[in-house]
Amino acid sequence: MTEPRTPAGKRLEEYLRQDWVRDFRTDITAIENETAEMEAAKCDETVQALQDCGRDLVGALDALEDMANQFAYWGRGGLHTGGLSALEHAFTVLGWEEPHYVEGRECERPGCEAEYTTGTPTPEGYLKLCSHHYFKLRGGR
Repeated sequence: MTEPRTPAGKRLEEYLRQDWVRDFRTDITAIENETAEMEAAKCDETVQALQDCGRDLVGALDALEDMANQFAYWGRGGLHTGGLSALEHAFTVLGWEEPHYVEGRECERPGCEAEYTTGTPTPEGYLKLCSHHYFKLRGGR
């Protein structure tokens, strides 16, 4: 640091060298550092809270999809709300069109769009069949 050139500059320099000013500067620096640490901790807490919220939201959407799959009506090759407002809302939240096609839920007999209700060994291998085709396979009409 260069020496002050004016008397006022010299007085200011002497003033700034006083112990209480130095202590005050140290206190201010400590407060600034503590504040920065607190802000960083708040940011970390906020990030963690957002990650937790995201995981909770994913879990809630998974549960909503499970419920929609379980309670929606099957027909014409897909899931339908049947006009139930709760299912309509679930379909909207999940971004599903009606009917919502679900891979692997149809009877495996060619041309049948019914939902499979059972799986059974057959001469052609293991098949997922609707109740109609299962009944026919077992000798029913």
